[in-house]
Amino acid sequence: IQSASTNDTVITSIEFAESKPNTEANHTADMQYSAPTFLWGIPSIKGEEERRHAVRETYLNFYTESEEPNRICSLRYLQTHKVALQDCQIAYTFFMGGNPDGPTELVNPNETFPMLIKDPPTTTDEDDVIYLNIKENLEDGKSQTWLKYASMVIEEFPFDYVAKADSDTLLFTPTFLEYAEKALPNRPNNTRIYGGCESYMDSCDPK
Repeated sequence: IQSASTNDTVITSIEFAESKPNTEANHTADMQYSAPTFLWGIPSIKGEEERRHAVRETYLNFYTESEEPNRICSLRYLQTHKVALQDCQIAYTFFMGGNPDGPTELVNPNETFPMLIKDPPTTTDEDDVIYLNIKENLEDGKSQTWLKYASMVIEEFPFDYVAKADSDTLLFTPTFLEYAEKALPNRPNNTRIYGGCESYMDSCDPK
């Protein structure tokens, strides 16, 4: 498991790290879900449609028939105002490289070279996928690019933690959230928290 809180650490599997939004620009902070919240990124690649479908139909779908059907929601639904921030504890998105001619890592986007590709593929059943403006890769900057994008999302939606969860990870949702509510503080007490293990770009082995 790898993820991170949103105040000055990053988490990546599941990895999670704290997040640190711009509270002056963010007027929705007081409308956030009461328990620790997560911006949940799931790396994927072209051709993994069946795997993404399996993830949607398992742990991402856990609360759909409950009294809190939006407790896990797609980031896209938040961004298009189909779900309110205070109803969503985990906002997820699949992410993949969408520019075959781009760099493998993008951490300094600008107006001429934005974070996401300008004309992403459009499918009715995969609107929860974002296409980063990078060449598809595994260990050459895709995770760093996701975390940069997540830091930009945090400016608008003040999640407590940013996560990266591999697409072959199966989360037992209630156990994870029970742990999170006991062990992980909300902002502003969520500083310098990291979950997962350190690894280096030149090695896939965290040891």
